[in-house]
Amino acid sequence: MAKEIAQAVNWTVKILKNIKVILKQIYVMGHSAGGHLIALIATNPKYLENKNVLKGVI
Repeated sequence: MAKEIAQAVNWTVKILKNIKVILKQIYVMGHSAGGHLIALIATNPKYLENKNVLKGVI
């Protein structure tokens, strides 16, 4: 599941870059198990192509 969430974040970043959006503030959030998965992708470098794209985790 964490891989799928990371893929969604990576896809979103690629789309935003393609339409020339300046990436300054991408926040991710989750509740309960979703919160655990978001924390996992935000802190484990194996999930995101560029972990610096996330401004914060809620």
